[in-house]
Amino acid sequence: MAALTPKTLKRTAALLGYGWLDEEIDRLFALTERSLELVEKLDALPLHDVEPAVQYRML
Repeated sequence: MAALTPKTLKRTAALLGYGWLDEEIDRLFALTERSLELVEKLDALPLHDVEPAVQYRML
């Protein structure tokens, strides 16, 4: 995956119809970057043998 930059975040927001100011992009960039770090940590967890918390059983 390509590295996230404020420029790519601004371009993505513009494509979605948002006209955020640079100051808003800077604040959102910090939050987005932190969220992506947390998602990477979740992806790294060894959950291959873990059963789902919810199961639907059809009888």
